[in-house]
Amino acid sequence: TNIGKTIAKSKMAVVYGGGNSGLMGAVATGALDVGGEVIGVYPEILKGKEPEHHGLSVLIHTKNMHERKMEMYNRSDAFIILPGGAGTM
Repeated sequence: TNIGKTIAKSKMAVVYGGGNSGLMGAVATGALDVGGEVIGVYPEILKGKEPEHHGLSVLIHTKNMHERKMEMYNRSDAFIILPGGAGTM
């Protein structure tokens, strides 16, 4: 959660996959805890497999993983990669 808090306190938004679990879910929660902007990009294929993070500033639904990656790329200036699922690879 400290990474999310640090990003939010730096007046930057967190853009991530939109899930509520794992390290990225914790980053999102940390940013939200200090009033930061968090944009989730959640593909249809994950519905029922990974819970969405509720309470995000914006939650964008995409049709597939390709659209998700393009949306995240277009909204981001820098990337932090944390250990996670196969999508990170």
